[in-house]
Amino acid sequence: MSANDTQVLPAEMLLEVFDEPIVIPRAYVRLTGGLMPALFLATLAALTEDLGDQSNQSPDQRGWVFVTQAEWERLTSLSRYEQEAARRVLSDRGFIAQIRRGLPARLGIRLEVQRVADALRRQAQATYGDFVAARRMADATPI
Repeated sequence: MSANDTQVLPAEMLLEVFDEPIVIPRAYVRLTGGLMPALFLATLAALTEDLGDQSNQSPDQRGWVFVTQAEWERLTSLSRYEQEAARRVLSDRGFIAQIRRGLPARLGIRLEVQRVADALRRQAQATYGDFVAARRMADATPI
């Protein structure tokens, strides 16, 4: 095969294939019961981190993320209906709060960080508690 026989992938295709990956922590899948709510939770957690210092706002105004349905679709690749289903799961588990503000109304979503952390702590204890306890016991036993 000569150098002229080699196929070159178009730049557009390379950009599409190597676009930013979607990353979902495995613990979120078990925590939420599915990939879609886990993806939504992971994306909301990243957006919440990006809010930065909000100490100049009152506590009831802190942590709200206002992202349009189209922006959520761009960020997560979830359709409108998949977003609604994911939000319903997260809301039912107490992991998010939702409000509508303004005219036209915009949906605000706030990650309930402490509730998610508490649920992750319980999940980790149930999954790895016995293993960690056994390791501690083994490490404490003199040889």
